[in-house]
Amino acid sequence: MTWTSSTFADKYSIYVSNQTITKINENVTLVVEDLTSLIYPIIGLSNDTYYYKVFGFNDYGNSTSNELMITVEIPPPPPAPPPISYGFTFGESMTIPNDLAAFSISIYNYDTNVTAPGINVKLNLTVYSTHFDANYSLIVAPSNLPLSNATFTNVTHSGITFEMLNETLLFGEGILYGGFLNCTEGNIIVYYTWELIIDDGKAIYMEYGTIIVYL
Repeated sequence: MTWTSSTFADKYSIYVSNQTITKINENVTLVVEDLTSLIYPIIGLSNDTYYYKVFGFNDYGNSTSNELMITVEIPPPPPAPPPISYGFTFGESMTIPNDLAAFSISIYNYDTNVTAPGINVKLNLTVYSTHFDANYSLIVAPSNLPLSNATFTNVTHSGITFEMLNETLLFGEGILYGGFLNCTEGNIIVYYTWELIIDDGKAIYMEYGTIIVYL
């Protein structure tokens, strides 16, 4: 805090209280005394409202400053990220119909607290292109078939979103599997998005990429 000099003052003292300061009494705390400068750093405050006053002194008396009120509201720290590690891979190209784009999925709950609740993980895979006649399908083991899928078309793209996972992983549990993406049209670029949703949106992770489709 800073203040202007008081006429004839030689030194300054700063007082603080949690209520308006009208006089020096048991409700007022001396912050610093015998200052000769006109500036003093105020640090280390916690959440509260503080009232400061500067007193200027000389051998004949003292004068006071206007009161400064400071309200401190420190936001709480952000929550720790969920103990989930993940990785997604996708081939950069495919040649239809025999050389398809391979993908792999790995998700792991690395929490070491055996009493911790499970973590729900939802994984969506969206594939789309500017070619409106293209259709897409996944080739995976029967146990890994998508839970659902939904096609979409907008002004510039058409595609499909596969709901790949919706499971709760307990501590130490993980998921690892792979498959292939097939496309009915060649000589196009396919865009894809992985969307991993943790505990209904507490954390969302996105990864993007492209696949060149040849004939």
